[in-house]
Amino acid sequence: MPVTVNIDIAAAQDALNIISFMETAPFGEVAGPFAVASVIQRTRSGHDINDVPFEAYATNSRIPDLYDTGAMLGSLSSNSSGDMAATVECASDIAQYHEEGTQNMPQRQFMGLSEADIKDLAVLAFLDPLAELLG
Repeated sequence: MPVTVNIDIAAAQDALNIISFMETAPFGEVAGPFAVASVIQRTRSGHDINDVPFEAYATNSRIPDLYDTGAMLGSLSSNSSGDMAATVECASDIAQYHEEGTQNMPQRQFMGLSEADIKDLAVLAFLDPLAELLG
């Protein structure tokens, strides 16, 4: 079963209406690819969604990066689900075990955006275009 995360900023719609005059790509088209890249970068650095290092693998002391063959992180994809939302999916069967943990494997949540990612996304999607517009 794939692990999916929805990224939706409908709650911030009022604030976005203030800058609706800006000529920017729909948020979903920016947010999806950004989220995929962020999940891969953070996971490869050995950190979970809360920016906490993953628990070490039992078989050796190397920092877990959930990469092994690359199939799991390579199965990440995004889909814009409207102007203001995107869905990120990891189609790998093992993703759910990492995300939720098992009796024999610690939880290593990697899907979604961290607080730092959300701030970076706001800069990319809104502040950078606004700064470019204002010169």
